[in-house]
Amino acid sequence: MKKLMLVVMSLALVASLSACAMFDKEPPIISYAQEDYITMPLGSDIDVKAYFDVTDDYTEVPSVVLEGDIDTSKVGEQTVLITAKDDKDNTANSTLTFNIIDEIAPVLTLIGSDEIVIDYNDTYKEPGVEAVDNYDDDLEVNIIGEVDNGTIGSYEITYSTADNAGNETVIHRTVVVKDQTEPVMTLEGDEFISATLADLYVEAGVSAYDEIDGELEVVCYNQYGEVCDKIILNQAGEFVIKYEATDSSGNISEIHRQIIVEPLVESTNDSILFFINSISFDPSDMQMPGIFIMDMTVMNESSRDVRFPPFLSFNQASGREALKMMDSYYSYSPMVDYVYSGETLSGSFEMGYDGDIEDVKTIDLIRFQFSTENSYTTLPYKINVDFDNLVYE
Repeated sequence: MKKLMLVVMSLALVASLSACAMFDKEPPIISYAQEDYITMPLGSDIDVKAYFDVTDDYTEVPSVVLEGDIDTSKVGEQTVLITAKDDKDNTANSTLTFNIIDEIAPVLTLIGSDEIVIDYNDTYKEPGVEAVDNYDDDLEVNIIGEVDNGTIGSYEITYSTADNAGNETVIHRTVVVKDQTEPVMTLEGDEFISATLADLYVEAGVSAYDEIDGELEVVCYNQYGEVCDKIILNQAGEFVIKYEATDSSGNISEIHRQIIVEPLVESTNDSILFFINSISFDPSDMQMPGIFIMDMTVMNESSRDVRFPPFLSFNQASGREALKMMDSYYSYSPMVDYVYSGETLSGSFEMGYDGDIEDVKTIDLIRFQFSTENSYTTLPYKINVDFDNLVYE
């Protein structure tokens, strides 16, 4: 009996539902997974049906028609019309809008290096930049920054651009104004000079000018590579004097002068030749005011035998005798008395000086007296010895 009642009730329920379906006037329901306005990046992969759902009370799977395409390669709002229909042709319509946006900033690329060095007072020529965007063409680039080529330092140039979506890109370049020019040096006098050993060398001078620093100090280097205030010609041969100037930026310029120093040679009618290899004065001897040191080569081509070393007398420019030699101090090497006829002899000797040290600076002329047993020959020699470099006590 109970089973019969359940069957009757089920049949009644089906009959009731069928009757409702026959009189269904309600359209399907369109619902959205998120909302009906969706923002998506440019170039996204979109499946429209994934963003909505359609249900109906009586139709298990309502039919759905979409009108409109979504092109994610284009920026802007794009709408799809959704039409849903059940088995009784009850219809529902709704729209789903996608807003395609550009979120990628333009790419700026410097033409040339990100650091450019120009010389002082040179004109800076802007290399420019390249601007590329994933969507927009013909981007406008703003360049901000100035370079003062007359002032040493670093300057920043800023480049910026933005696409139509407002995505902005900014990059920078550094421009360095630097003094890269060496000072200009001018050699006064001759570049090539011929001189004789023990000549007083008078420096003609060298000037150095820098565009920024103006006049510069010049440093002189002698033939030995030593910094010098004066050039002493105390050795025969060829050597180069170097002059150097450095500006505040560290640029170094140099110029040279070549000096050819010939050995001293004097000749007389008596065919006595003498070569002065060096002359110096030593004021440091504690036993006397000073000592003359002389190295000499004598070639006796005369018929007489002459005494070595010769007797010397020194004169001032005024002509009067300036120096008094000490007879008690007279040494030489080798220990010989004569240079015989046809003989050549080289040797050095020292002669003590007993007088005013300041008079040493006035030497203008040396007379060499080559004597024999019965007579002597006086050979004058013009000398210019730079004694100013010596220390006088």
